[in-house]
Formats: sequence, structure tokens, C-alpha cells
Amino acid sequence: MADFPDTSYPGPLRWGRMILRSTCSSCGQPLPLTILSETIPCPYCQATETIDRQLWLQLAGMLDALTDRHEHAEGTLGEGARQIVYQLDPAPPACEKCGASLADEAVDAGYARDLRCPGCGDPAGVAPAPDWILDRIAPARTVVSADPPPGSSSGEGAPASTASLQLVAMACPRCGGGLEITETSGRLFQCNFCSVDVYLPDEIWRRLHPLKKMLPLYIGFKGKSAWRQEQEADAAMRDAERARQEKEKAAATAIRDAERKELAAKSVRSKSLAWRVVLVYLILLLGSIAITWLTAAAGGPGTGLMVLGGIIVVLATLVTCAFVTRPIALATGYPGEWQLFATWFWVPFALAMPVVGSIMALVRGILLARGRFGSSTITSGSSSASYDAIVLQQGEGRPAALFFVALATLWPLLLMGIISPEDAARTLSWLSPG
Repeated sequence: MADFPDTSYPGPLRWGRMILRSTCSSCGQPLPLTILSETIPCPYCQATETIDRQLWLQLAGMLDALTDRHEHAEGTLGEGARQIVYQLDPAPPACEKCGASLADEAVDAGYARDLRCPGCGDPAGVAPAPDWILDRIAPARTVVSADPPPGSSSGEGAPASTASLQLVAMACPRCGGGLEITETSGRLFQCNFCSVDVYLPDEIWRRLHPLKKMLPLYIGFKGKSAWRQEQEADAAMRDAERARQEKEKAAATAIRDAERKELAAKSVRSKSLAWRVVLVYLILLLGSIAITWLTAAAGGPGTGLMVLGGIIVVLATLVTCAFVTRPIALATGYPGEWQLFATWFWVPFALAMPVVGSIMALVRGILLARGRFGSSTITSGSSSASYDAIVLQQGEGRPAALFFVALATLWPLLLMGIISPEDAARTLSWLSPG
């Protein structure tokens, strides 16, 4: 499983700070977003601006990941007329005037209440994250706004009694009547005396409705962020995939080991059988030579019986060749065409050409005894196949080597007894004492 950095903060929550602004669609002036709400009043024209909750969800999701990664981000979010310029970074809530920390137990608990800075008394507000945030970003728990939302008892936008309202007196520009203006008055209102519409000058309007600063908005998150959960899920998937691959690799290795063991066992059995067959073949060949020569020396039956014996030996030769090539086939894994070239191809020459064929068989026997074969390319018609050089390290070629040596030395003697019994008889009499 992948390791992730520590993301601890003071208190039980991960805190992130958002500094946001947009633009009023009515007056075109900057619109500070100081509360997490889908409706924001413009501080210039008092028009109500709508902030799509998808934008809030994107910002909250980005902040969730940034607090878990201890990273900062800034940029622009949105499409069309609604653009939000944002600054996001991990930071616990603090008073914007004196810097005192607001991250106490009550703030971490997340229930709605008004706040006052313990250092300077500056107002703020805390509330649980809206349900539509929780539905999409489960770790979100608490929202702290340095600017109290409208309607709170400590907020500047709260409804107030007449005694607490700030009053500004001015004369009606038409009748001169005394007008009392409060912060709840509209920019355009009617004179109580002459009923004329009066438009408040900028200096009076700004005094009653001071512009808001870009105050930060804080969100507290509890537990792992969606980013961390995705990373851990990806890491778990990678670990599971790695474990699966290792399991498959181990299974494949076990299968290969079993196959190698089985192949080694087959090689041992085939080599043992090849030795036994070639020894039987030697006995048959020596016995046939002895019978042929002794029959020729005694002037026994004609060559018909000897030819029949020769045919039996030829058939035995082919059977023996099949057995002695089996260990080579298992050791190399090369197909039949290579086996044909390495062994079977030389047998007809040894059987049909007593001198040249015997020499060829002897050379082949020496090569098989050494167990070394260079790379070769075998062409058949329009296709060709290449085979790498090999070394028969366990003596797999030695039974075949003995077989070819027997063909090179004993087979000519048998042919001599069959084809020229007179020469065989003279040679036998010359070898006999007396």
C-alpha cells in the first residue's frame, strides 16, 4: 500500500481557507464571496447574485484535496459570465483583524452559532456544511465565515431594531422636507412630504452600505479526503494487480518447474531405454556377424538365409535409431526436420555405402559423442528454419554415437559375410590359429 503524508491540523478537523471573488452581473463591480451560499448580495447595487452549487462543489472538492496534500492553489473557475477567482490553501480559521485562532472545540463541533474573536471581538459565524455539500463531499463538516451571513445577530447585514439603525438626515431636493434615511432604505425612495422619488447620493449610500472586503471562508473536513480515498483505492488496486501478477507468475513458474522436472524424468527414462536398445542392437549385430561368418566358413546354406538376416538387422537399425534419437529430441525440443538432419539422414548412407557411408557414420558418431552442434538453417522448398547452436550436457547423444559407430564398423563386416562369403571364410581361416 502506498504511503501518504501526515495531514494533522490543530483540532479534529482538516481546515482549508478560500478567498473568492466574482463579478456582479448587474453592475459589473467585484463581488466578494464571503459566505457559502447560492445567493450573494452585491455590495454595490444590492442585486442578488446566484452562484451555481456546482461551482461551490468544485471549489470545496479542490479544497478537500489541497488540505490533505498540504498544497496551495489559485486560478479561475467557471464558464461564461460567471467566473470565480479563487485562492485555496490549508489553514485553520483565524480572525482577519488580529490573527487570533478561531479553531476551538465549538468551531470543530460544527453547530450553527455566531462567533466573536477572543482577541478583538470581531464577528464571524460557524455552521454545518450544507446537505448538498455533504452529499457530494462527505468529509466536509463545518463552514466558518469571517463575514457573518445575513440574518445573524452579529452580522452587519442582520435585521435590527429602529433604535439600533444608523440614521442619516437630509433635505428633500424638491420640498425641503426632512428625510430620515437608514441602511434599510433603498437607493431610490419616495419623499414622505411631496411623494417625489429621491435618489441617494453616492457618499450617503456608501456610508450606509460600506463595501465588503474579500474576507476568507473556511471549511473543516473530517477524515480522509476524496483524493486520498482515490489514491488509496488506486494503490489497493495496484497492489491487488501486483499480487495477482505475482501469483500468476508463481503459478507459471511452478508449472514450468513441473514441466522441467517431467521433461528431465522423461529424458532420464528415454536415455536409459536408448542405452538398453543400443546394447541389444550391438548384441544382435555381433550375433548376426558371427552366424554369417561361421556359416560362410562351414559352406552352409546359401545367401538367401543370410539376406533375410540382413533385412532383420536393417529393420532393427531403424528401430534402434528411433530410440536413440528420442533423448536428443527431448533435450533440444527441436522438431522432426532437425532430428532428420542430425541423425536419420545419415543412416541410409551407412547402410548402402560400405566405405563412404561408414566414414560418414563414424564422423556423425564422433559429433554425437561430443554433443556439440552449431547453429543451422534447414531449407525446404521456399521456406527455411534456423536453429541455435546446442550442447547436450547430460550425454543425451551418446547412445546415438555408439549406434553410429556400430554402423561404421560392424555393419560392413555383416555385409561382407552376406555379399562375399568366400572372403569372409578366408579372413576367418586366416584369423584362426593353425
